[in-house]
Amino acid sequence: MIRSWLAYLSLLLLDALLWVSVDGYIYYLLLRVLLMLPILSLLLFLVGNRLIQIHVEPYAEGGKLRISSALPLLFCSRIHVNGLWHNGFYETSESVTTDLKHNTKRLQAPDMGSGQYHLQLNKLQTRDLLGLYRRTTKLHEETKIFRFPQPVPVTDAVYQKVAKEARQRSAGMPGSDYELKEHQEGEPLRHIHYKASYRLKKTMIREFQKEEASSLHLHLCFPQDIAACERLLSVSCGFCLKVNAQNSLYISWQAADGFRQIELRTVQDMDSFLRKLLAMPRVCEGTSDFADGLCLNETLVSLMVKENSV
Repeated sequence: MIRSWLAYLSLLLLDALLWVSVDGYIYYLLLRVLLMLPILSLLLFLVGNRLIQIHVEPYAEGGKLRISSALPLLFCSRIHVNGLWHNGFYETSESVTTDLKHNTKRLQAPDMGSGQYHLQLNKLQTRDLLGLYRRTTKLHEETKIFRFPQPVPVTDAVYQKVAKEARQRSAGMPGSDYELKEHQEGEPLRHIHYKASYRLKKTMIREFQKEEASSLHLHLCFPQDIAACERLLSVSCGFCLKVNAQNSLYISWQAADGFRQIELRTVQDMDSFLRKLLAMPRVCEGTSDFADGLCLNETLVSLMVKENSV
């Protein structure tokens, strides 16, 4: 802006030097034009700023900035926007700056891993046609997109092996400490108690094993490294793709307000699971002592990759 004012003052000085060599009418005409230019530029600049309305829209690979009217592009020499990309899952941020030269401007989302990306516009800076005036406005426009991990294929052998390991880590069989409600007179009480307890226990064990055989419980334990978290998310998505109508998958993870759990019965449920998981900040779980399922952590994922099973 200082350079623009210096250039304008240089034109006025040049016009003053033409006093001795140019006819008086032409001199006053040039002087009047030079004096009117900043005023005309200021008026157009004020009109253009009132017409600027920036809308932020999401698209597949990032955010889209759209100006409702093309007149600000004609009345302003520069429309500069500052913003911030924020990944809520990994809690990472990256600033973005761009100049709007057309009605629509696409902003590519940075590569910050999987998660929910927030694009927040913070500041709008405009300049007039001559570059003599500048205005800065605070913005509060925001949009959100999701960046999902790429699923890693999980073979049937690995799925069955992990399901077997998860069932072995389950809480165990229900107890056999039941109270006998009634018995026939003359029959030993201890014998009836044993018989009833045995039948009840056998029935409960059969139903328990039948239910456990059709479901898989996985607990996601996120490490500190972002690359390791990406591998873990990819493998968990691979398990989600193995879910069918007969089997169900229970996935749990630790959030700020405690453990969250979701049941997946169809492949379509994976989108809902990922949105719930990636919409909140990542929580690193330090323990892997789960009694009702299997902990899916970086150690297990590395072992599966090493065996070329996944």
